[in-house]
Amino acid sequence: MKKAILAVLSIFILSAFGTAFAADPVLISVAYGEDVILVSNLNYADSMIAGVVANKIGASVFVIDKDTVASEVMSAIEDINPENVYIFGGPAVVSEEIEDFFSSYNVVRFFGMTRYGTAAEVARYFWAEGIDRAIIVADTEGNPEDGNPDLVALAKEEAASEVIPLLFVPEGELPTDVNNTLNELGIDNITVIGGNDTLRTKLQQANKAVESFTGTATQLKETIQTRVKNRITNRWGQNTPLVIVAAGNWTDHINAPSIPKGRALLVWSESEIDDTVDTVKEANYSKLFVVGKRALALEIVNVLEAENITVDHIVGVPKDVAILIRNRLNQTIGNLSDNWKINLGTITNAIRDNWPAIVRRCNETLHQFRIYSAIIPSVAEETIDETISTYQDGDYVQAMRKCYQLIQLKNKYVWKYRNQLNKTVNQLVSDESTTTNTASLDAELRGLYATLTQAPSISSVSNVNIASVQRQSRECVLALGSAKALYLQKRYVLAKQTLEAATRLCQ
Repeated sequence: MKKAILAVLSIFILSAFGTAFAADPVLISVAYGEDVILVSNLNYADSMIAGVVANKIGASVFVIDKDTVASEVMSAIEDINPENVYIFGGPAVVSEEIEDFFSSYNVVRFFGMTRYGTAAEVARYFWAEGIDRAIIVADTEGNPEDGNPDLVALAKEEAASEVIPLLFVPEGELPTDVNNTLNELGIDNITVIGGNDTLRTKLQQANKAVESFTGTATQLKETIQTRVKNRITNRWGQNTPLVIVAAGNWTDHINAPSIPKGRALLVWSESEIDDTVDTVKEANYSKLFVVGKRALALEIVNVLEAENITVDHIVGVPKDVAILIRNRLNQTIGNLSDNWKINLGTITNAIRDNWPAIVRRCNETLHQFRIYSAIIPSVAEETIDETISTYQDGDYVQAMRKCYQLIQLKNKYVWKYRNQLNKTVNQLVSDESTTTNTASLDAELRGLYATLTQAPSISSVSNVNIASVQRQSRECVLALGSAKALYLQKRYVLAKQTLEAATRLCQ
């Protein structure tokens, strides 16, 4: 198996020797149906990203447990009969068994080792045609209790109202992977919600135009919600759905993961109820829901009903609330899905313009499979063959899908076989959360070359002569050469990963 994989990949690979995929495949027409997005109830970040994507493609969002799918959720999905089932989040929050359970559908999972990586992967796929703007919000990786769910919820509303990507970064950091995403999609204008001056400076140094809102969620609430209201009114008119979220803690935010063509109002305390009622009175809403913390939600409902305002109060665990809201807004979701289909031709043509970036990432992924195949016990040869074949056949949209399926498969292997790859969970998180130290990477690459060749120290990576590496395995030489090529292309995250594999292969 391993030799066969290496034989296939020795031809189709991004390295110093060539590229697997043509840069200009033939466009074909593809019919899309209503899609489904599955998110875990273990964190809020994935559901926030899903809400933004659902507002673009007209998908239904369902909240599930890590290892089980409730019968009500399964029944709702079967009724929809989706063409695609997207899973947002890695095996740590949605198990591989769940992915296998939906194997009768076209399943694509999106995840990184952190929420920063997951959001970046989602943006690359659903905005593959390129986009000028994005929302960035500073959030903390780890336990949901330690994050900024209220701030992220505001950022989600801002992104959904513009139908633009929502990206996460650590406080004061611009991870290399996030920066690569901005560049690949052509994102030059960014609204930062939260964060500090360090982040804004780094974005400006990366030649990005930055609009920033500094402060806590409480301080920014009125400003952001007014912007969202005006934007939705301009885009879709006043007769749109509104969800009032009584937010006690982070779990309340995933009670309303997707409000198509609508918006959410956050209420954290009784003192905000009167202002909320005034906001409701200012416009006519097609649907008015109240969800979240039971006691606070009931108080909101009572005040609204005293004003003769009809309210749909939905209580229960996130999965039940998501199903009920989806049922109430079924027609709106259908309209968005239809618009997505109508606009697909325009989007596909735009993807064509951004095709080189997609080709590069897919080739890099094939390259990483080649490196990992000497370490990981089993690589999906069939998936690799299908990806290459689809590109060569010119099936444009399906090729992009398979490319991203391959990227996510690579991420899954890295997570599953992290011990064989000498990677701890903390190292995987660090790789995705920080800016790659290029000086350190440069020194490591030159140092490994010097050790293998017993050559004196060299001053530049560009002077590394791979041909002079003797008495090493073919995999070692290829890995070292590819690490050099990726470094010179300024693909530092991949260069770092490949150098780590080379270090092991060359031992």
